[in-house]
Amino acid sequence: VVMEQVNRKDLDLIAPNHPVFVGIGNEMWGLVNTKMLDRITKTYGKDLAGIIKDDKGEPTGLLFGTAGSVVGYELLPQVPAELLAPVFGKELEEWASIGVTTLSSRFKGSEISAYSLLARQNKLPIRIAYTHELARWNPFFERDMKRLGNIQDYGIGDKIWMMGLSVGIPDGSPPGGGGAAGGDVCSTLKKREKFPDDSFYEENGICYWEQEGDPTKQTVMTANRYGYRIAGVHTFGDKGLEIMLDTYAAAAKDHPQSAPFAADHGLMISPAVIKKTITAAAIWSLQVPMFYGPRTSIVSRVFGEEIAHRWSMPVKTMMDQGIKVTMGADTHDDSRAPMHSLQVLVTRETNDGRVWGASEKLDRRRALLMFTRFGAEYVLRQDQIGSLEAGKLADLIVLDKNPLDAKVPDNQLKDIKVLETYIGGVLAWDLASGKTFPPSPRRMGDEGGM
Repeated sequence: VVMEQVNRKDLDLIAPNHPVFVGIGNEMWGLVNTKMLDRITKTYGKDLAGIIKDDKGEPTGLLFGTAGSVVGYELLPQVPAELLAPVFGKELEEWASIGVTTLSSRFKGSEISAYSLLARQNKLPIRIAYTHELARWNPFFERDMKRLGNIQDYGIGDKIWMMGLSVGIPDGSPPGGGGAAGGDVCSTLKKREKFPDDSFYEENGICYWEQEGDPTKQTVMTANRYGYRIAGVHTFGDKGLEIMLDTYAAAAKDHPQSAPFAADHGLMISPAVIKKTITAAAIWSLQVPMFYGPRTSIVSRVFGEEIAHRWSMPVKTMMDQGIKVTMGADTHDDSRAPMHSLQVLVTRETNDGRVWGASEKLDRRRALLMFTRFGAEYVLRQDQIGSLEAGKLADLIVLDKNPLDAKVPDNQLKDIKVLETYIGGVLAWDLASGKTFPPSPRRMGDEGGM
């Protein structure tokens, strides 16, 4: 159903006496009935950014950005940590089995509580570094900062720590990306085609940070003044990235940054984006499985084949210009495995068998930096993890083949098996038993590092 064809009055017919919120997409969009709209405006005021109105100035019930987010973060009941923690623990065991020792993501409050519960129970299979979503489309962000202060880097030992804040997205999904926000990519280029699910189609997409009332640019500036770095921000289009990087640079000019701000994904990295990355001194998390999947061919279809070859994850060019890039996943299928992504970085071959941007192929040694040293810098722990050195924590994996061995063909790198995963020098998972082992009392570097 096209969202413009449904409004709050339609939901009123279904539920006239109870507040209703229908979440659409990645917390960007939502549809509410009149009862829920009344609750929102009573709490945040009638002029809250993201309340969409018709030609007569009446709210349609459709929400996006700030308005859509506050419902999910503040008005809806949250799942208790006790229920979330066992599920999250099982997922982390899967990451340990594919050779991941530290996982980074953005979390909301209830999720942080669940992961922290696992840490206090000594049940975290791997390390967790997170960005807090407190800054994500928060209309009262500075008020909250005055109460919270700076707790970046704080956590439970070296098991779980906060590495910054995540803010609202500059744009949404790529063309044909699925969901109501499909096609709202913010680009300097005009789209050549409209996909069936591009419900909010505009030729150059929708740049959320430039929408009237969007608080995010100011949020970045405020967060920086309080000593927080920004990371874990979904961005797809090149213009969205330019807007974000310009804001990062302005924040650094306004007040020295506590740590490098980060950019994520990387499927439309133009030369202008690379220049602005250098100016902003930003570090990148590149979601290689996103490049491997259908996204690159979608870029080609909508913006042209040449753009897909030159702009889709130009990792070699970025490294050659001194930009730190680390490997991200943003998926739960088999392509998230590090050895799978290593093969993609070396071959540039995607799931349709095509090679995109052959000149951006990496040699294996440089690619492995994305999984190790650069990853440690992204999570602000380069002095503890990322390499095997005296005084650092012994996080490592044992493989059945050496990925640097030239006898292993490029197209067989993904077949390299993880035999064992160690966290802090203690066995966390092994292939022989297929089990993840409970953390020991000296897990996570309690022995002082190895």
